Amino acid sequence: RSPDINNYFDELERYTLLLSALCHDIDHSGRNNAFESSSYSRLSIKYNDESVLENHHSASAFKILSQEKYNILAKLPDNEFKTLRKFMISNILYTDMKKHFELLKAFQIKAPSIKENIEEFRGNEQERKILSGTIIHAVDLYAPTKVFSISKIWAMKINQEFTNQVQEEISLGLTPTPFMQNLDQPQIMAKQEIGFIKAIVRPLWAELNSFLNDYLSEAITNCDKNLEEWRKIQEEN
Repeated sequence: RSPDINNYFDELERYTLLLSALCHDIDHSGRNNAFESSSYSRLSIKYNDESVLENHHSASAFKILSQEKYNILAKLPDNEFKTLRKFMISNILYTDMKKHFELLKAFQIKAPSIKENIEEFRGNEQERKILSGTIIHAVDLYAPTKVFSISKIWAMKINQEFTNQVQEEISLGLTPTPFMQNLDQPQIMAKQEIGFIKAIVRPLWAELNSFLNDYLSEAITNCDKNLEEWRKIQEEN
């Protein structure tokens, strides 16, 4: 049985998680941070090449919320708004893939003590940021945890986005991103999906699943099944 999430997060923090998940990709450019920086885009200049898109998503969310007709947080006391804003920014910045291994390692180190001493965790802001950031990062990488019929659709959409980026890189005279090339070939796309699931998605979800006492076991099963399906595609082509 999953640990009661209420033990880890109060109502405001649970709301912050939901809002972070909804807003973490607002106004995405369809390109990655490396492209934004190498092309010296408006966003890369604005955010000094640091988590360019994630800073933009967070800032865009709060720009919308600052408008009276969209401000669903208007009635929050000032101290609660400041807490929500702090954690929401942290959550969204943790979706930067550059921070993946740093976050995963931090969660692996902290998870046992968090489970053993919830009261101490409740008073530790950094640990609360690590747990909430891990949850939002996992949510961002959810597609490979779904059944293959759904996972494949999202993989194809994302790989088309990658292909579009390569085409733009070529048109701008930039070096094409290696892992984004030739994804129209099924065996290449399958190889990339296998590597992504094995190296990134499954380890992250497995750690979160362990923390939640196998509550996410279906997601892990789907990852494993999807690996097999992609291997079949790779072998058939």
